[in-house]
Amino acid sequence: MRDVSQLHPELQEKIERLKSMCDAHGLKLGISECLRTAEEQDELYAQGRTKPGQIVTYARGCDYGSQHQWGIAFDFYQDIPGHAYDDLSFFYNVGGILAKACGLAWGGNWVGFVDRPHLYLPYWGDTPAPLKRQYVTPEAFIASWEPREMLVVDGWMGPATVKRLQEIFCTPQDGILSDQWIFWRDANPGLCSAEWVDHPSDGSALVRSLQEMVEVPVDGILGPETITALQSYFGTYQDGCMSGPSALVMAIQRWCNNQADLNV
Repeated sequence: MRDVSQLHPELQEKIERLKSMCDAHGLKLGISECLRTAEEQDELYAQGRTKPGQIVTYARGCDYGSQHQWGIAFDFYQDIPGHAYDDLSFFYNVGGILAKACGLAWGGNWVGFVDRPHLYLPYWGDTPAPLKRQYVTPEAFIASWEPREMLVVDGWMGPATVKRLQEIFCTPQDGILSDQWIFWRDANPGLCSAEWVDHPSDGSALVRSLQEMVEVPVDGILGPETITALQSYFGTYQDGCMSGPSALVMAIQRWCNNQADLNV
């Protein structure tokens, strides 16, 4: 359960980045609880129920309900002999902040069952439910971590780029940003695979996922606020527009290509 090499390839990269950041801040980062089998998850589920100890999980192994079973999560601890279980409020709080700076999500931000040692890839939310819907089993998801064709980095948000993002975020895959407000069309010539309508209703599922990622109001519409937040997230000039070609789209395409041997 402590074999980092069994985790999602992108998660492995983020772990290395987090280790470097923790070293720079004087934190001794230890990695535990990586990929779990269903049997291992059921053993943990039994703790505090049919076996001694405190309850540490609400996810049954047979239900594939733990992010650990999908290879998208790991736990961390203070790697100081004899002090791994001291009062670690400072350690976990700083570690959680650094992890988020690396693009990870932190169980310390959960409401209800707070899990401060828990870090995970944020693309599917706080549970593996989207992965279960798409892949059914962790084995099928892990088998999908195969090389993919690289996107052309041309700065145009066309069908190939949109479809790759839809694959990454497990939203319907048609290569179209559906239900976008026509008022924003002229300001965004780089968005060349959108369905422009006079009166959008639900917007795009992909845009909603992107909005959740950059923490702006979720309405499914790719407007100036969302574009500005994406520009900030990807480190490009912030003007709230998707020009053609667009530096933001180029950054997104490069990011997608960095997932080319993943299925995020």
